[in-house]
Amino acid sequence: MSVPTPPTKTNPQGAGLGKRRADHMGLIGLLIAVGGIVLGQMLEGGHVRDVLQPTAALIVFGGTFGAVILTTPTSILKSALRRLKSMLFEEQSSAGNIIDLIVALSTQARKNGIVALEQEVRQIEYGFLQRGLMLAVDGETIDHIKSMLEL
Repeated sequence: MSVPTPPTKTNPQGAGLGKRRADHMGLIGLLIAVGGIVLGQMLEGGHVRDVLQPTAALIVFGGTFGAVILTTPTSILKSALRRLKSMLFEEQSSAGNIIDLIVALSTQARKNGIVALEQEVRQIEYGFLQRGLMLAVDGETIDHIKSMLEL
């Protein structure tokens, strides 16, 4: 039996372990922010068209983007741009796929010993599962693993 491919930094989906879906809270936050700006403008007696001026938008967004580029190291900026997708879309994990991964790992541990899982465990992106398995691989007692995971 082969172990399902866990999510990694280069392959965040793994072998069918999850799908991405839109993060609705990001969209809701954006709508609240824009709604607050428009409502504030209207309460002050202004018109919505005053907020929608392309020149003003260019000054605000261009200036903000320029300030971010100026103050952020290139490596961090590139990393942030790569992670933009994960900000807008959250990974939806299938419980069945995670269970399949756990069963495959337990089968491998039963056949080859728990220490044989060390390389696979380092590749798992599910932090809770990874921490628990690393504690087991390190030979910790069940009580210690339980107390660490409860934290």
